Amino acid sequence: MVAEWYWRSLRSKVLYEYGVDIEELLDPSQVEFDGSSRTPSRFMSARIRDGPHLAALREDGSLAISVEFARILLRSPQFQESCVVVDGDSVEFVRRGMSVMSGHVMRIGSNVVPGLDVCVLSPGGEPIAVGTCVLPPRLSGTRSGPLVKVRAHERASSGATPQRRAGAGSR
Repeated sequence: MVAEWYWRSLRSKVLYEYGVDIEELLDPSQVEFDGSSRTPSRFMSARIRDGPHLAALREDGSLAISVEFARILLRSPQFQESCVVVDGDSVEFVRRGMSVMSGHVMRIGSNVVPGLDVCVLSPGGEPIAVGTCVLPPRLSGTRSGPLVKVRAHERASSGATPQRRAGAGSR
């Protein structure tokens, strides 16, 4: 009974935040929830049974999704509108956990708003990180600075460390 309540809560939050119905993407019987000890009607996190972490519930009620959950949500075309695509030069930096800078964004989905989690995609459409949008997308072209503060990321594929690019501020 409690697991069903948690499932409905997760489903409604994903539908509200991303416009995706997870009923078609996940089997509810395969999702485990950790409930709150203080508020039994509220789950704290969700994960695949014997598998990866999916999401955690923030204090404000929004979801902090994992890269694995973003990969699952990408099976739905609506989730593309909650994603940011970076240029090829930035992929390795983002994979190492660095923020997504406004000048390196190729595409911003229409559902990207400050304060909510977004998925960061490589130019080929592969999820490389998730994080919180910190700058309104309409200002991303007019300002420099971070657009997405990365919270979780895929590990870099090579052992090389990112090199600082020459330009303003380098000596």
